[in-house]
Amino acid sequence: MEVMKMQTNAVVMNDYGDSSVLEEKLVQVPDLKASEVLIEVLGTSVSPFDIGMRRGNFRERMPIQFPAVLGTDAVGRIVATGTEVTDYQIGEIVLGIVGNTKLGAYSDMAILDAKTIARLPHGVALDQGTVTMVGVPAYLALFDNGHLQAGQSVLIHGGAGGVGTLAIQLAKQAGATVYTTANLKDASRLEALGADKVIDYNTDFRNQVANLDLVIDTVGGEVLRHSFDVVKPGGRLVTLVEHLSTDLTTQYPQVQAQFLSAQGTGTLAKILDLIASDKLHVPIQKTFPLTRDGIANAQDYLENNHVFGRVAILKQ
Repeated sequence: MEVMKMQTNAVVMNDYGDSSVLEEKLVQVPDLKASEVLIEVLGTSVSPFDIGMRRGNFRERMPIQFPAVLGTDAVGRIVATGTEVTDYQIGEIVLGIVGNTKLGAYSDMAILDAKTIARLPHGVALDQGTVTMVGVPAYLALFDNGHLQAGQSVLIHGGAGGVGTLAIQLAKQAGATVYTTANLKDASRLEALGADKVIDYNTDFRNQVANLDLVIDTVGGEVLRHSFDVVKPGGRLVTLVEHLSTDLTTQYPQVQAQFLSAQGTGTLAKILDLIASDKLHVPIQKTFPLTRDGIANAQDYLENNHVFGRVAILKQ
């Protein structure tokens, strides 16, 4: 169905800047495309990507049309469906990546593409429904791109982050030996997730690991460049944050390196099955309300504190 002349309360930005640019406002709900669903947002999250978008860090390749509503992943109840949506019904709780940058998840309503969403399993908490933006890339990097198998070794940079905490769990369950770089104060928690060795991110990890089957990079810069030195010939490197330069890949032809770009249809459902069976958990350090102040405070919290896992935003 088309959603005509409907407005929703949202947290918008009219310019780039710090969290003070966020303001509460009524905005128009765009008409649904045939393959989309409109949801009442029940939960979302804050990520470095969201903050980077607000600050304008990506304005050259991802410009924003103001006024804009940010918020990348969402979990919520379906209130309307497009004409081609037959697999989902009004009232079901689903989650996914927001597909319309004009109406993101920092809103009472958001739009998702029904081709990429999944149902929240019964009994799974709403805060676990904020998994999409970190769970899907973790899974794709390890398995679709990294081809990780039992008995292999993997180094996951940024183990305490949203992607890292899930990638460690997934890699361990796959039967791999798991190394990670992180702040050592998180070592015990990372080991509880499945890390076999936690390497102080302030040290040169090249002195502690070598001949690895796979490296997952969530940091970029020098960490990415130095990671080529610890991959065995024929091994793989997958970066989630930085496109690979020709100079770098030419210098290390023995490493199969790639920037994560694949789309994993069905991957989200696999992740949710693991969460529902208590084999995977999204660590949530702090939760804020789905309000203007809640979102601004959540972004400030993520920017100014060492966070283990995710910062969630839930409707009160």
